[in-house]
Amino acid sequence: RLQGDWSSDVCSSDLCLHLAAFLVTSAPCCFNMPLQPPRALWPQSDAQIAGQRFFVRDYAVFGVTAVGLALTLWRPWIGVLLYAWFSYMNPHRLCYGPAFNFPFSLVVVIVLLLSWLFAREPKRLPLTMETVILMLFTAWMTVTTFTALDQAAAWLRWEQVMKIMFMAFVIFAMLRTRERLDSFVWVVVLSLGYYGVRGTIGTLNSGGAARVYGPDGTFIADNNDLALAMVTVIPLVIYAWTITSRRLVRMGLLAVVGCLAIAV
Repeated sequence: RLQGDWSSDVCSSDLCLHLAAFLVTSAPCCFNMPLQPPRALWPQSDAQIAGQRFFVRDYAVFGVTAVGLALTLWRPWIGVLLYAWFSYMNPHRLCYGPAFNFPFSLVVVIVLLLSWLFAREPKRLPLTMETVILMLFTAWMTVTTFTALDQAAAWLRWEQVMKIMFMAFVIFAMLRTRERLDSFVWVVVLSLGYYGVRGTIGTLNSGGAARVYGPDGTFIADNNDLALAMVTVIPLVIYAWTITSRRLVRMGLLAVVGCLAIAV
C-alpha cells in the first residue's frame, strides 16, 4: 500500500546484489557462533581473552557502519536498511569488544534524519487505512499508559515503544518505491534467516538437545522470542522467493524456510 511506481519489477541482478551485499556484511558474525547468548559463555575473568579472539567482528561492524553512513548521506533511504540490520539482526551484539555496547542505532537514526531533512525527497506519511489505524493504536497506547498500575514502569515502556513507532512511521514515509521496499524485505529476511540457519545447524548437531538463543541483550535474546520472530519472517522469505528469478537464490530461500521451521 506504499505510494510509488509498482508497475515495474526489480531486476534479478539488483536482488542478487542486495543478497550478496548483505551476506558480506553479516559474514564476520557467522563464524564461531555459540548457541547460547555470547556473554553467558565467557566468565568475567576471561573477557579480555574473548575480546582479543573476536575483535575482528568489532572492526567489521564498525567498518560496515561507516560505509553505510556514508551512503546514507548520499541516499537517505539506505539508512533505513542499515537501521533495519541493527534492529533485526543486532550484529553488534554478536561481538565481544567495544561494538557490543556501542549505540549504533542511535547514530544511524541521527544521520538518517539529518540526511533526509536536507534531501529533495517527499516527507509525507502515506495516509492509508493501515497507517491511520497504526496512528490510532499509538494514541490509544498513550491513553492507557495513564491508567497503568505501575506508572514508573509503564512510562519507561511507553518511551521505548514510542521510539519504535516513530521510526516505523519514518520508514513508511521513505519506502515509497518497489525497489526500496524489496530491499528492506531482503534485509529483514537475511537478518532473521541467519538465526534460522545457525539454529538449525546447532539443533541437528546436538540431536535436538540444544536451545537456540538470540543475541544477548536484545528483544530476541530469549529462545521463545526468537522463535516468534522466525515464525513471523517466514511469509517475507516466501515473498522474497517470488520476486527473484535466480534458481540458486530461490533454492536457498526455500532452504531458509526449512531451517526456520526446524530452529523453531
